[in-house]
Amino acid sequence: MQMIWSNYKSIKTVCDIAYQRSERWAVLTLNNITMDYYKLSTCEELIDKYVNEFNGECTTLEEGCLGLGLVLLHNAKGKKTILIKEFYLNSQSSGHTIRMYNKMPKKYAILTF
Repeated sequence: MQMIWSNYKSIKTVCDIAYQRSERWAVLTLNNITMDYYKLSTCEELIDKYVNEFNGECTTLEEGCLGLGLVLLHNAKGKKTILIKEFYLNSQSSGHTIRMYNKMPKKYAILTF
């Protein structure tokens, strides 16, 4: 598998773009699948808003090392179920991916009840 940074010339450029956007860390294209990576502070703001404003629940399914690990946001009326996963970058940093589901996947529904 070969990773290709789409529209970016170097890691320095990715860091500059991430700093300008402040929410997204980088956009990585892997086998024609584009994923957005988010920093810890953005994920914490999302959790805070989901729990306090939308009266949802936050369940930590796995503890993370530098970040959140595996976190499930669910049971907010009229909102999607959100899954936040930490991924490894190097020994001193990690990032997060965010997936949204219309209904909670069965795999996670069993773990939360």
